[in-house]
Amino acid sequence: MSQTQKIIEKHFENIEISSETKPKVQQLMTAMINHPCYGNPSYKWTLNDFELGNRMGRGKFGRVYCVLILVINGH
Repeated sequence: MSQTQKIIEKHFENIEISSETKPKVQQLMTAMINHPCYGNPSYKWTLNDFELGNRMGRGKFGRVYCVLILVINGH
């Protein structure tokens, strides 16, 4: 069993999840674990790591947007 699989299985020991949802969660967790930022506090985030969504409002320091982190297959 790979290190990624061990991390995912350990996570599933602590939560209840339906068998219908489990494969999708496993896919997402695998993508997150394999992202260069995982376990790397010095990772430098850029705008290329995100997909910009709808504008949610305006904050004290500027506009606030909903974003999606691009971790699955590079999209």
